[in-house]
Amino acid sequence: MKQVRFEFEELPFKTLSQFGLTKEMIEDLPMQSLEDISHGRHSPVLPIKITDENGNIIDERSRFALVRKENGEADVIFYPVLKKSPLEQYTGQQQKQLELGKAILADIVSADGRNTKVFVQIDRETKQVISVPTQVIARNLQVLADELKLSSAEIKVMQQGEPLTFVIEDEPVTVGIDLNEKNGIPTGIIGGISFVLYGMISAIGVRNVVENRVDFTNSRNLIVAAVILVCALGFNSVGGVSFAVAGVTINLSGLAVAAIAGILLNAILPGNDYEFDAADGSEAATSSNLQV
Repeated sequence: MKQVRFEFEELPFKTLSQFGLTKEMIEDLPMQSLEDISHGRHSPVLPIKITDENGNIIDERSRFALVRKENGEADVIFYPVLKKSPLEQYTGQQQKQLELGKAILADIVSADGRNTKVFVQIDRETKQVISVPTQVIARNLQVLADELKLSSAEIKVMQQGEPLTFVIEDEPVTVGIDLNEKNGIPTGIIGGISFVLYGMISAIGVRNVVENRVDFTNSRNLIVAAVILVCALGFNSVGGVSFAVAGVTINLSGLAVAAIAGILLNAILPGNDYEFDAADGSEAATSSNLQV
C-alpha cells in the first residue's frame, strides 16, 4: 500500500483558518503531532470555531486529518467531539463492547458500497468511531502470535475485544487490541514486569556511573549529565526531533537526542580525564614479541 505523505506547505490553511485554526497554531503543535498529520493520521483534539447560519460563533473541539483529492490537492476532514457515539449500525452486543472501550471486529460498508471487515473502537477523546482495516492489525497480531506462541482460539478472543493475560518469567503481562494507541497494536498493558524492566535500566545506569567512579564534583561531568537528563526528558515531551535527509524523514526520540548530546559534549568539552592505558599497549607489544 502506498503511504500518503503531505508536506507542511500543502496544508489547506485557508480552510483551516475558517475554523479558527491558524498557521501559527499548527506550527506550534508538538513535532510528533505534525508528523502524524503529515502522514494523514488524526491531529490532537483542538479548539475550533464554527459560524452557524445566524452568524453566531460556536466554540467546539475537534480532530482533523488530511486527505488527497483526485486532483492531487490536500483537503481536510474534521472529526468533532461528539456527545454520543453513532453506534446504530452495530448489533446490541457490539455496542456494549464498544461502550466498554473495547476494539472489535465488525463488518462495515465502504465508500464504494462493498462490505469489508475492520477493527472498530471508540475514540476516547472525541467519541467518534474509528476503524482500521483488518490487514493492518492482522500483521501485528501475527507477530504477537509468533512471539507468544498464541493459538488460533486465543487470537480470536483478542479479535473480539478481550485482552489476554500471560505469565512470563513469573510476571503477569496483558496484551490486547487498542486503536487509540499510536502504532495501532497489539499494545502490551504491562503488569509488574514493566516496573522491573525500567527499574533495572535505571539501576544499571547508576551502577555504571559508580563502577567507573565518575567524579560529579567535576563541573565538566556535571554539565554532561545535566544536558543528557534535560534532553531526554524535554525532547521526549515534544515527540523528539524530526528532520529530512534526501527526502527521507528521520525521527529521533528524546533518548536518542540525549545520547548524541552526551557523546558530543564528552568529546568537545575540555578537561577529559580519560586516557587509554599506555601500559596495556606496551604489554601487548611485549607479549607479541615473546610469541614471535
